[in-house]
Amino acid sequence: MTTPARPEKLRRKLQVAAPLLLKHMGQYVRHIETYGHNGRIGVLVEFRLETEFSAKALPFTQLAKDVALHIAAVQPVSLADLLQQPFVKDSARTIGQLLAALSTMQRERIDIARFMRWDTEVPDHALSEPPKAPANAMRFGGCEKS
Repeated sequence: MTTPARPEKLRRKLQVAAPLLLKHMGQYVRHIETYGHNGRIGVLVEFRLETEFSAKALPFTQLAKDVALHIAAVQPVSLADLLQQPFVKDSARTIGQLLAALSTMQRERIDIARFMRWDTEVPDHALSEPPKAPANAMRFGGCEKS
């Protein structure tokens, strides 16, 4: 005989186990941090974590904000360059060392997947070509011209 409490108990166990299963299957929780500086510089940083719990933890959220600020200030050219740079707020440690320390503290892997930095003061000729329009774009009003 099954009691009504059993499905609830199973659901709670699955909520705990699901992040661990995803961790072992090679899937990550992705977190995007943003930073804007006076409407002139914008930064997006994508982090990969093993659990949603770590993404919400204060040490991670603070580090994510600091890394985005660092990218705005120092303008790294690649991910490898970023990880080797001395941290703008504490030049005794690199960004890579900060991530490694946080990973150890949280007891899970935390890394940066990619980042993008925009600057409105970059000359127009230095910008790449604008994106192409979608192939199936609809005209205003939603109807095609004959």
